[in-house]
Amino acid sequence: NVPITYSGYELGSQIWTGQHLAREAPADSPVLAAYRWYGDRCNTTLKSYDPVTVLYGFLGLGGWAELGVAPMFEYANADGYNSVDAVDGINTWVEDASVRNQHWLRLRPEVTVSDVEEVLNRLLVQSPHAAKDHSGQMIENLLRSQLPI
Repeated sequence: NVPITYSGYELGSQIWTGQHLAREAPADSPVLAAYRWYGDRCNTTLKSYDPVTVLYGFLGLGGWAELGVAPMFEYANADGYNSVDAVDGINTWVEDASVRNQHWLRLRPEVTVSDVEEVLNRLLVQSPHAAKDHSGQMIENLLRSQLPI
């Protein structure tokens, strides 16, 4: 019964990131390079399935109280499991009261899509060199100063 959390289409398809990368990220940013390579050299705005999942992995359900970061995510279900069709890969949520270790995420009611986009975009434009000598302090300072919630 390993806990499994899904950050699915419903969440990632609403949240767009990368809009400010070309203007705000350092020219040698690996994030800028990845967004240009994966997206379009002239348009780095992408749906954010993976960045949302990483943010959840970082903040969890409880936010980061020491930094004053309120919770952003909650479980959208109490029970059930994800079933993947072996032929076409389409997945479907199956309601099943006997399975309680799988959940999918949604935003908490007080959190907007814009809140999450702002947090992710602020993190994405940071220079990878800024953290060299600060081991985590840059992220803490960024979150303390930029999070709107």
